[in-house]
Amino acid sequence: FKCNKWKQNSITVVGESGYKHELNQLNGPYGMFINKEKNIFIANLNNHRIVEWKYNAKEGQIIANGNKQGNRMVQIDRPTDVIVDQ
Repeated sequence: FKCNKWKQNSITVVGESGYKHELNQLNGPYGMFINKEKNIFIANLNNHRIVEWKYNAKEGQIIANGNKQGNRMVQIDRPTDVIVDQ
């Protein structure tokens, strides 16, 4: 088992109140995964997408969906968790 120490201080990488859909905003973030490169993957429930935030990025990038809510092969519906196979 390997444990990494993280800095005690934090910075806000995404925020603002209200329902948002821009790439620097989230609407209902649920599950989160952080890989060894310190990239953050977020299941963005109400925007029906998975967003990746690269380390030190100012906005995220959509890595799954972005095609609105639905059940077609290119869509996801209210994701609640994300795990990335490395």
